Amino acid sequence: VLDEIALFAQERAGKPGGLADSASFWEKYGLAEGRYRAARALLYDVWNSVDDLVAAGATFETKDTTSIRIALHMITSAAREAAEFAYLSAGGTSLRSGDLQRLFRDAHSGSQHVTVSPGVLAAAGRNAAGLSGSKVWALYDLADPA
Repeated sequence: VLDEIALFAQERAGKPGGLADSASFWEKYGLAEGRYRAARALLYDVWNSVDDLVAAGATFETKDTTSIRIALHMITSAAREAAEFAYLSAGGTSLRSGDLQRLFRDAHSGSQHVTVSPGVLAAAGRNAAGLSGSKVWALYDLADPA
């Protein structure tokens, strides 16, 4: 979606009211790009840790699943925020059938999944802060071990 809105801005360079001349647009673009890259880096970091656990035949601990939950939430949020930024920046063009409209819809649809819900993130936050005791992940929340 960031590639699409950059292309949109480039195509309208030099036109009155064009995004290419807007410092505010590029500031927001830089922020969206940075948030996406930070979330992506976290996702890859967690993925590599999971890969190492699997390769070693180790068992996942609650903290490992917590890291996965947080990384999933962060990349989903970054994608949704980038899509919203692109949607708002492109104005009426965002409403037309095309890549911006589809990407906006897809990012917002994904952000509604239960795995990235506020409740799951709250449980992950409790665990990351060391406040969940001996609870373990049971689907979408922390629970006492069976």
